[in-house]
Amino acid sequence: MTNPIKKLIIRDLIRDQIKRIAIEARREAEEKLGTDLSARCYEANSILADKLRENGFRARLYDGFFRYKGQLRRHFYVIADGRIVDIAADQYGQDKIVVADLDDPRYE
Repeated sequence: MTNPIKKLIIRDLIRDQIKRIAIEARREAEEKLGTDLSARCYEANSILADKLRENGFRARLYDGFFRYKGQLRRHFYVIADGRIVDIAADQYGQDKIVVADLDDPRYE
């Protein structure tokens, strides 16, 4: 049986690694697309998905929705390692980089 504390430590280490990759992907996206990624979520998060895959993660670009001001807006984000990862959420007043659980109510 795996030690539950060890599981939590591993989970946090993986989350930190994903966040570091997302920071790098955001930098690259801004260099290629500019600092305003509004309506560029497909291109930006495609860069993120590629970088995550290059680093050994199973990552999939997801065509979904973001809940913003009570409305669902079409939005592309990445699902990797059982998490939502998004480097273009700032167009909706969020942080530039979001790493969230799959049940995050902002995402569908």
